[in-house]
Amino acid sequence: MHLDFSDVLDAHTRDGFFSGQSWRLSPRAFVLGAEQLKTIETLGNACVHFYKACEQLYLKSALQKNILRNGQLRADWVAQLLDRGKPAWLVEHARAKALHGQMPMLIRPDLIMTETGFALTELDSVPGGVGITAFLNELYGEKEIVVGGKDAMIAGFARIIEALALGDKKNLVVIAVSEEAAAYRGEFEWLAARLRGRFSLNVRVGAAEELCAGTSENAIHLAGKNGAERVCGIYRFFELFDLEKLPCRDALLKCVETGGVQLSPPMRVFQEEKLFLALFWHPRLVEFWKQALPPKDLALLKAVIPPSWPVEPAENFPPHALIHGPAVGGVPLTDWAQLSRAAQKQRDYILKLSGFHPNAWGARSVTLGNDVPSQEWEASLKEALDNAHKHPFVLQHFEHPSLQSHAVFNEAGEVEDFPCRVRLCPYYFNVQNAVSLGGVLATACPVDKKIIHGMSAATLVPCAT
Repeated sequence: MHLDFSDVLDAHTRDGFFSGQSWRLSPRAFVLGAEQLKTIETLGNACVHFYKACEQLYLKSALQKNILRNGQLRADWVAQLLDRGKPAWLVEHARAKALHGQMPMLIRPDLIMTETGFALTELDSVPGGVGITAFLNELYGEKEIVVGGKDAMIAGFARIIEALALGDKKNLVVIAVSEEAAAYRGEFEWLAARLRGRFSLNVRVGAAEELCAGTSENAIHLAGKNGAERVCGIYRFFELFDLEKLPCRDALLKCVETGGVQLSPPMRVFQEEKLFLALFWHPRLVEFWKQALPPKDLALLKAVIPPSWPVEPAENFPPHALIHGPAVGGVPLTDWAQLSRAAQKQRDYILKLSGFHPNAWGARSVTLGNDVPSQEWEASLKEALDNAHKHPFVLQHFEHPSLQSHAVFNEAGEVEDFPCRVRLCPYYFNVQNAVSLGGVLATACPVDKKIIHGMSAATLVPCAT
């Protein structure tokens, strides 16, 4: 059973939390096959295990310890690479013993649908679209069996808020949204209202800039019209480079480390680096991943993570040395200039910032090699190499999205076929050692769009079985 145009239109305009955003409306959810759903369900645990292995690799590297359980191998260079461009106070906080073992409570990979399966191109621990996916699950769940269940997104987020409130529903938890991310505030307001109504949780959306140090030691408050109120927990929806703008920065770091306030996702800057997808393929770390990950998870991640490389300047290299990077025309790199001068058909690569930068989220820093003139590709690669010492870049093989088809409404409210390319975003809740799939958001873009993201010409729908 499909939704009527009037029902979909009314629902999208009634709640009004889209902040001027718009997309093509659809009468139905995007249907996944049994094998596709099985892969997505299995991927949640694999992503959590990957995060744990990344923490293990980073901390052992930072402490200059052996990274192998069986065998001897040091990789001091890993932490040095991941820490580039980060302020010392943030690196120190990320390494604090009080935070050891802390993982994001909500994880969202970006999965591009290709002819051979899925390509995991991003792994986000501060994901947007939480409220939108919950809203769409509610809407389409009236007629179809949406993945996770009609209320799974809201129930999953309730588990996060309950954990941050230390199990006491009276304790205030703030969803702190920065000015930079203000476009997402509406969907969090909608979500918070559902959490208050259905779960009686004391949760509120507030500006991250309104967080302040409490009058008592080891406390964080939220400023408001009626005075400041003590906060028990914070769901962080601001990027770590925004911390510099928060008046309570030092107090917040201290309170998190001493347990004065609960916060998720943790402010562990290394966990938000795309570089880990490149380190997963690094030849010097093969044995580490083999020992750190369960065999089934390792096999699955190898199947979905595209070949990726850190963009490192080849300084002081002997002339016979090879760069850890892609081959051009079957010839290994000895100089990045070989890749910058490659023919367009040989540039099936995405170049993007790794993290901790205002342009590192969305598609702001993305350059697709086979979609730009040679001069632009050469300039983008030069920028990456020139800035690698302070803002690392990642080069990733471009996995071509496959051609799909979905039904959408035209302007007259009639159903028509929409040839498209699709990105799937599963939301995994990782709370108290239990991983659950809340839902999957499908973004379907016109076939002429090679980089898939939310846009007015796209359609956003939940996935169903």
